[in-house]
Amino acid sequence: MRDFRLSVPANLLLVGEYAVTEKGGFGIALAAQPRLLATVSPAASPRIEGIMGSMSFSWDPESGKEPPTLVAACLAACRAASASHNSATGASRNSAACFGPTAGPGPWPFAPARVVIDSTAFFDPDGSKRGLGSSAATAVALVASLLALGGIEGEDLRLATYPLAIAAHRNFQGGRGSGYDVAASCFGGLGLFTGGAAPSWEALGGGAPGRRLSPAALPRLALFRGPRAVVSPEAVSRYQAWRLAHPEAFRDFLAASQTGALALADASSPVEALEALRQAAQRGLELGIAIGVPAGFEMQAGDEGTGGGPIHSRSVIKALGAGNELGLIASVEALDLRNGGRIAGGRIAGGRIAGSGSIPDLEPLVLEPEGLRWE
Repeated sequence: MRDFRLSVPANLLLVGEYAVTEKGGFGIALAAQPRLLATVSPAASPRIEGIMGSMSFSWDPESGKEPPTLVAACLAACRAASASHNSATGASRNSAACFGPTAGPGPWPFAPARVVIDSTAFFDPDGSKRGLGSSAATAVALVASLLALGGIEGEDLRLATYPLAIAAHRNFQGGRGSGYDVAASCFGGLGLFTGGAAPSWEALGGGAPGRRLSPAALPRLALFRGPRAVVSPEAVSRYQAWRLAHPEAFRDFLAASQTGALALADASSPVEALEALRQAAQRGLELGIAIGVPAGFEMQAGDEGTGGGPIHSRSVIKALGAGNELGLIASVEALDLRNGGRIAGGRIAGGRIAGSGSIPDLEPLVLEPEGLRWE
């Protein structure tokens, strides 16, 4: 085999939190910088290594040790595909189950290689996650690396990777993952995600039929860190308990979320998109209160909203994901990142909107048009 490298972008869900876990639930997601890098090189025996900033791991099948949970899930998904390929007749090369002649039986049905997954850019120096979907990006990168070892190349690799990375990441999350994060990292760009056992991804901005939203129709976007980390499987468990206990409120929430996601998908200008994000922010606040997973940010007197709504009529602050771990600022006005993220006289400081304060960790959200790619 030859050396090769793959990269995978971060992923973010703009609207559709929790609804994407439902069959047919809509969400608008996107791929963003930074990118995770997978490096694969020949080796006498197989080894998988992970680099997460100041943290790292190394595992090989001959060690007798259990692999990290996500690695185990990716290996299991690929082994199942390999077994399906070996038992089927006439399997096509893009069936997500193609393994080369050097693949062997047992726990590693691939050519022996050293696989290094470097997700350092997804972590802060202290080792904490930045909320950019590192586990889903890792699942895409590792599954793709293993399939590439089996001989899958080009566009076939992306198509083969998607369902197996979905299965692996769901396994890793205890069966609760929607898959929007895997889809965004795998396909890149901006897309309408539809949840379910076999979720779908409709690319936006590239002539998608009936959908007007494109990167040019988005307002200016920037990210900031929220007050605390959120464990997504726990948050989804709270949501599922709430939906069973309050079926009427759940139906109202889902209907509003579906309408709101399509409103954003149909937005043709930053002003229209901003209004859709404003309404999504309010829905997120209300649902967060209902399920006990905060989706807002503390605000000081003199600013509108309660932490998830508008800063003023031309800007919105919204939580992303399952809680308030990561905040989004959307504005149709310029975001002066060099001056503490000023917006209409306000300033983001430690997750709060204040009249003054220290320069925050505020960074522009940069869309990545490409998903999984060869480097």
